[in-house]
Amino acid sequence: MAAAGCVTAIRRVVESCSKNKPLLCELRTLCMPLMMHGMTADGLDSIEDVLDMTALFVYNEFEVGQVIPLELWKIFQHLLYIVVGKENDPDGGYAFEFLEQAIIVWINFIAKDQQTLMSVSPTLFETN
Repeated sequence: MAAAGCVTAIRRVVESCSKNKPLLCELRTLCMPLMMHGMTADGLDSIEDVLDMTALFVYNEFEVGQVIPLELWKIFQHLLYIVVGKENDPDGGYAFEFLEQAIIVWINFIAKDQQTLMSVSPTLFETN
C-alpha cells in the first residue's frame, strides 16, 4: 500500500505541473519505468494513477499534430495488450476492468498524433 501511495503522490506532482511543458517532458522521462511497471500484473495496484499520469502527459505536453515520442507510444501498445490481450494468451487482457480509463488514454493519443498512429511500424504493437 505504501508503494501505491507513492505512485499517487507522483501523479499529483505531475498533475500540479501540467501547464509547464518543459518540466512535463523531464517528468515523463523519469516516470516511464514507473508507468510501464504500473501496467504489469505486479503493478496493477497503481494502474489507475498510471493511466491518469499517461493521460496527463499526452494531453498537456503535446499539441494536436505534434509527434508523440515512440517511447510513449509503447504505453499505448502495452495498454492494448493488458486490456484486450491476445488470442489464446492467458496473461493478456488481465486489466479489462480498466477499459473506461484506457479509452481516455487512447483518445488522447489518437487526437494528438494521428500521423504516427497511421504510419507507425507494426513492430511497435508487438508484445514480447
